[in-house]
Amino acid sequence: MSNKDLRNKLLEYINLADDHLLFAVNDVIESYKIDNAVARDVNGNPISRQEYIERNEKAVASYKKGSFKTQSQIREKYKSN
Repeated sequence: MSNKDLRNKLLEYINLADDHLLFAVNDVIESYKIDNAVARDVNGNPISRQEYIERNEKAVASYKKGSFKTQSQIREKYKSN
């Protein structure tokens, strides 16, 4: 069976599916997405490899522009009075 045939077969199942099957298919897909995650954001959501790379490139670019605080600046900000 070719990829195209399999896609069409799965689409037929989904289009005719009851709620139980739809939720089961959704659970499988969500599980697959999580298994392919290379990291998680601060809320625990999975991050794909591509998104991880994009975020890191953005962070490096921001750093190179000087968008950062020194350790002393952070300490001063949170220093108790």
